[in-house]
Amino acid sequence: MSPKGLFRILNRIHIFLYRSSRGRILGNIMGSPVLLLTTIGRKTGEPRTVPLVYAADSQQYMVIATDNPAWYRNLKHKAQVSIEMQRDQWQIVEARDAREQEAARFWEQFIQQTPAFKSFRNQGNHQLVVLEPINI
Repeated sequence: MSPKGLFRILNRIHIFLYRSSRGRILGNIMGSPVLLLTTIGRKTGEPRTVPLVYAADSQQYMVIATDNPAWYRNLKHKAQVSIEMQRDQWQIVEARDAREQEAARFWEQFIQQTPAFKSFRNQGNHQLVVLEPINI
């Protein structure tokens, strides 16, 4: 099995355990909470869900896109996405790249939650993404 195939299987297991336990299992990784982000595939039009660690700031949630992953490319195609958090909440959110003045503050939040992010910050190409709830 290819590493990509193994990663997909592990992702599906993570999502299944997260949802069936309402976030009690795999709802927290290394001190950071985890949400499920569902985008719409830009090529397939099908929903695509990934687990991501996040930091919260008032009514905003921040996630990190490292090395231009598929979920990030999907949300750049369609910025309206949904998130599921530990308490089985679905929210429709608008996704956008963090503004330059926000980035330092958001990185500090991630580092406070999980000190390992301090060294992670300097590895790879990272884009901070802000998820803001939409009033429907």
